[in-house]
Amino acid sequence: MLLQDTDILLLDEPLQHLDLRHQAQAMRLLAGRASAGRAVLAALHEPGHAARHCGFAVLLYDAGRASLGRSSDMLTQANLEALYQCRLEPAGAQSFLPS
Repeated sequence: MLLQDTDILLLDEPLQHLDLRHQAQAMRLLAGRASAGRAVLAALHEPGHAARHCGFAVLLYDAGRASLGRSSDMLTQANLEALYQCRLEPAGAQSFLPS
């Protein structure tokens, strides 16, 4: 539920402290707003949600550097390893997101 019906939503970690079911509900609500022509900008720390629901991604690195592009181009293993400064391995079938 959103308390205001604004044209622009600026959200800082809207999924923080939510269980999986409520994360899915929140992302569906935000995706619906975006589909209705609203601007939705959200800081997300879960690349899986961003890949599934966001058309574009901005990766914010240290020292003020940023990269912007389509989520499918930005949320790659190489880009995420550079962003998080650690090695990542594909989780395969053991990785789950709520639908």
